[in-house]
Formats: sequence, C-alpha cells, structure tokens
Amino acid sequence: MRKLATFIRYIGLLAGLFLVASAIADIAGLIPHSNDMPSLGARAASNLPPLLFGTVLLLPHRWFLVSPRFYALFGAYALLIGAVGYKAAETFSLVRTGELDPAAMPVAMLALGIPALNAAALWLRRRTAT
Repeated sequence: MRKLATFIRYIGLLAGLFLVASAIADIAGLIPHSNDMPSLGARAASNLPPLLFGTVLLLPHRWFLVSPRFYALFGAYALLIGAVGYKAAETFSLVRTGELDPAAMPVAMLALGIPALNAAALWLRRRTAT
C-alpha cells in the first residue's frame, strides 16, 4: 500500500510540475496564440488557476502531517477536486449531448483521479504517521 501511495504521489508531482511549468511558460509569452498575443495581465489571470492547482499538487505531504496544516492542505485538495469534478461533469454532459468526442471522458476521469488519489495518499500518510 505504501508503494502505491508513493507511485500516486509521483504522478501527482509530475502533473503539478506540468501545470506550473505550462502556466509560467504561457505567462512569459513562450506559448504562441492563434491571433493576437493577449496582454500580460490577461495571460496571468487566465493562468492563475492552473498555477495554484499545480502548486497544491507540488507541496510535500510530510510538511502537512500536523493538524492545522493537514486540514489546510486537505481543504485545498477538496477545492481542487471540486473544481476538477465540476469540469469533469461538464465534459460528461457535453459528451452525452454529442458536442464533444467520447475520447474526452477518460481524460476527464484521469484529471479527476490525480487530485483525488493524492488526497487519499495524504490521508493515508497522516493515518500511518499518527
């Protein structure tokens, strides 16, 4: 079980690193846009949620095993799961109406599974540490 939690954590770290790196690259203007390059403020505002969500995934669990910090990180995971769950439900409804390709469903499940499993790994690590 511990090895599975470690594997889940590595996947979460890679996903967090991808989110943070791609958000920073877009804010810096390294990602081309189809028409006109948006302003720096618009790029920063549109990339703030992925940057924050990636930062939550990158935070080390061992720093958050004590009670007040644990609940702060677990609450951040709950917020992340809620936001991704909303987008996954929106994806499922679009697939069901035929507006979106059915190949988007596994991607939505994977996107929902990464923060959910990382929250479960945090919970498991807290239970085994106490």
